Amino acid sequence: MEIVNSKEIKRFVFIISILIILFTIIPIAIYLITFNGTLSDSQTVWGAFGDYFGGIIGTLFNLIAVIFSLVSIYITLKIATRIHENEQKFNAENIEREGQKTIQETILIHKQNKPFPHVDINRAVNKSEIIISNQGPGTLIIKKWLVIHADKEYKNYGDLLDIIFNEKLTFGRETSSKLIIATGASKALLDIEENDFNNMGELTSCNEILIKSKIKIEYEDIFENKFELIEDLSEQE
Repeated sequence: MEIVNSKEIKRFVFIISILIILFTIIPIAIYLITFNGTLSDSQTVWGAFGDYFGGIIGTLFNLIAVIFSLVSIYITLKIATRIHENEQKFNAENIEREGQKTIQETILIHKQNKPFPHVDINRAVNKSEIIISNQGPGTLIIKKWLVIHADKEYKNYGDLLDIIFNEKLTFGRETSSKLIIATGASKALLDIEENDFNNMGELTSCNEILIKSKIKIEYEDIFENKFELIEDLSEQE
């Protein structure tokens, strides 16, 4: 896009040129008509003609010079304004590009450091385990986890099994609701064997309860982005 329209400039120069020609010819024509168009041999007459012609033409050219100065100032200001506008536009676009770049980089960093909790139930003849592992690339920060069974929530597996079996069972269990698990690491939420029960053979009943339970996990990544996962152990059956 042109800052100054070239056609307008050409038109302006053409009009000024015509005016110069007219204002040069007209005073001479008026002088010749008035004084019968004869050439005088008097130096005084020529001096008077010079004063007459110079006064008119000189004033005209001074006026034209002023007009061109004003036009030059106008064009300079217009160019400066357009340059300033282009700089502002470029800076705004550059800021937007940098902002989008920063957002994309932040999203990428978050993805590269996002944890992913996964719960496994391992059942054997005389032993059962429930293990939570971090299969994501970032540190897993568990803020709270609960056991859900029959639409009721329990703080941990110990509370669930103690209530169901109506006795205080002794077995390995994670009682803390807050855990930090590194990438590729795991933590046992429950580690129970057949001899942990007072009555032998109750491990089978325990497994039936465990497989019908769910684990609700509220966790964060290192950037404090919050997530929630409900793991249904019955899907591993």
